[in-house]
Amino acid sequence: MRPDIEHIMTYIKVVELGSFTSAAHDMNLSKSVVSKHVSSLEESLNTRLLKRTTRKLSVTDVGKVFYEQVKNIPYEVENAQQAIQPFNDEPHGLLKVISPANFIASLKTDVVPDYLLKYPKVNLSLRGVRPVVDHINDEYDIIILWKLEHLNFQDYNMVAVKLFSMPVGIYVTPEYLEKNGTPRTPDDLAAHNCFSSIGRRWPFCEKNGSVYYKAVDGRLRSQNDEITQSACRKSVGITYSYPFLFEEDLADGTVVQILRDYTQLNIEMYAFYHPTSFLPPKISHFIDELKEFYRERQEEILRCGRDAE
Repeated sequence: MRPDIEHIMTYIKVVELGSFTSAAHDMNLSKSVVSKHVSSLEESLNTRLLKRTTRKLSVTDVGKVFYEQVKNIPYEVENAQQAIQPFNDEPHGLLKVISPANFIASLKTDVVPDYLLKYPKVNLSLRGVRPVVDHINDEYDIIILWKLEHLNFQDYNMVAVKLFSMPVGIYVTPEYLEKNGTPRTPDDLAAHNCFSSIGRRWPFCEKNGSVYYKAVDGRLRSQNDEITQSACRKSVGITYSYPFLFEEDLADGTVVQILRDYTQLNIEMYAFYHPTSFLPPKISHFIDELKEFYRERQEEILRCGRDAE
């Protein structure tokens, strides 16, 4: 049986202080625990290290040899801890992030370059994919996912950190409605040209707050927000999107929101990482940067949603 490092450390302390009582006091353990550690160590080594009497504790010849071999372990452990401390404090290494392509496009500020400037020992790989859920078993440090109905968080052994919550809506031009009619219910969308970067199953809500999904169809398939926005603005069809993307259009009336009563809900975005007893700073700091970035934008996003009402 392999000796336990904790038991070895206890033995070293007993030899150096000369008694179980002194070692127990120094290590903030009970005397019985210290005695048990030493007994377990002797059992694993199949030899007697200490001679115990009611009046005296002495080290056997084998115990002396063993002590000489292990006495520097506490110092080596301390030196190792000091050596890795800078890595624990400062983010470093390659950070692999997988996210929706339209998520990367939304990072139009300096959030990514600012992170790299703040942490010069980090190399960042930011990969946009479609659909992200198909890459959940890939190699990465962080994966960014929308909370949609086809993704059950409990199915994956990962830690989820909420980045933000974003209102959604259905947008179209008055010209399209004049030519094709105005949908009054989600069922009416079956007769219209529908497209969205979120896919062909659109979430809607009942009056009691429950969410359900309706399949839609159309002549355009794209997970690129800029393409679906442009098609909507040119009256090609109807899109399910986010109010902040149409802020100016909604303000001047060139785009309007429809079916509001059925889209009183938010879509949430999460950052996932694999569970670990020690979270590398490169991961925690990047997630913190994203949370701060979207915290600052949250009021802008919500304001656009209110203005669309």
